[in-house]
Amino acid sequence: MTTRTLPTESPAIVLPTGMLITAVLAACFIVSVFWIGIAWQMGWDNQVIIAGPVGGAAVALTGILGVLIMTPWRPRDMGMWMTMWMAATVLRLLLTPALAYLLYSATSLSGTALGLAIVFSYFLALLAEWVVLDRHINKVLPL
Repeated sequence: MTTRTLPTESPAIVLPTGMLITAVLAACFIVSVFWIGIAWQMGWDNQVIIAGPVGGAAVALTGILGVLIMTPWRPRDMGMWMTMWMAATVLRLLLTPALAYLLYSATSLSGTALGLAIVFSYFLALLAEWVVLDRHINKVLPL
């Protein structure tokens, strides 16, 4: 039986900034389009229909900010990247509800619809970002 050993120090790599931003934007766009389509087909109120794209835009804004905070264009080792990604995720986790509260307070959108749109957009954006990171890391550091 052979076992794989990881090197004690991983090489410094950069993350694909454009792919990360594209993944976040695409995830939020997909949720917004599906939201509009489903809400329109169900005949829901305009405030509910508009809540989807507004929630998607809020998540896209915090998602892009999270990606840029990580500064993925700077070379770092894998241990530091995972720490930076977790820090960016916590930042998004704190900023997204704050932005949602501001949007809810400033507009007459349905609170439930806005909350659901934000949750769907957030989780799909997080999943898309994770897929991009996983594919890039497996390509750069194959085991």
